[in-house]
Amino acid sequence: MTKRAEEITLQDLRNIDSSCLVDFGSPFVSHLTLEGCTQITDIGVIAVLKKCINVRVLNISWLHQLTDESITALAKKLNFKLVREFTKVSSSPNVSYKVIVDTEHLLMLLR
Repeated sequence: MTKRAEEITLQDLRNIDSSCLVDFGSPFVSHLTLEGCTQITDIGVIAVLKKCINVRVLNISWLHQLTDESITALAKKLNFKLVREFTKVSSSPNVSYKVIVDTEHLLMLLR
């Protein structure tokens, strides 16, 4: 029997970018940490959401290239537990305060 990775940590890998995540993914991944992978953009996060259909925990702390597009995509995945501190992403000039507040509100409703 082959063991499949369910929890993957790519934390602080500065050479990981969105192009790496476009081909990455498995329906078996439930927890993924991308914290500190500063080259990752919306393209990478959205690719993960499409390919890792069973992901329930995604840590995107310190991904300052993200915009409203990826944060909104995360919020739309209603059964999704988003693990991160919004203050870390909110320091990014690309993420609007409104999207952060809306997403925080949605996550509070899901708890």
